[in-house]
Amino acid sequence: MKTSVGLPFGAFLILFTCTSALAAGDDACSLLTQTQVSSVLGVSVGVGQHPSDEMHVPPNPAIDRLACTWYEPGKNSLVAKRVSLNIFGTVGGVTPVQRFNNAKTQVRGITKTPVIGVGDDAFYMESPLRVTLHVKKGNSVFEIMVGGFSEQQIDQVKTMEKTLAQYAVAKL
Repeated sequence: MKTSVGLPFGAFLILFTCTSALAAGDDACSLLTQTQVSSVLGVSVGVGQHPSDEMHVPPNPAIDRLACTWYEPGKNSLVAKRVSLNIFGTVGGVTPVQRFNNAKTQVRGITKTPVIGVGDDAFYMESPLRVTLHVKKGNSVFEIMVGGFSEQQIDQVKTMEKTLAQYAVAKL
């Protein structure tokens, strides 16, 4: 399994994190610090970037605050060690908690494994392309994805995602 992402982050965001509502104060970049991410990844990372910062386009407040990525500086974004955090919003009347519960449904080719010790409920979603950790605490839902590591490091990636999720949950 490869943990590096073939899709640019912006495309990933548009496909999987589209939202229509945003609660005041929700900002993915505020849930983790640069120091926390650097410590967990074992490499220095830059400050968290919203999608518009990353793609050098005008900000879109409805989407930007829901996603944040921290990159290892000086490397191509697809090979750099990185962390992406996406907050789930309401889509077409489906709440973040409903989206979380829907995502738990088993699908062929995707392994979903419960995780204990993070939020009220959590699970890893593992496909041939990546592993992500989905977390629910109260009515808040987010996912964390660590990238830039080889498929042989999948257990290490899961541990990093869990540690980062615990930091993020503490701020909810």
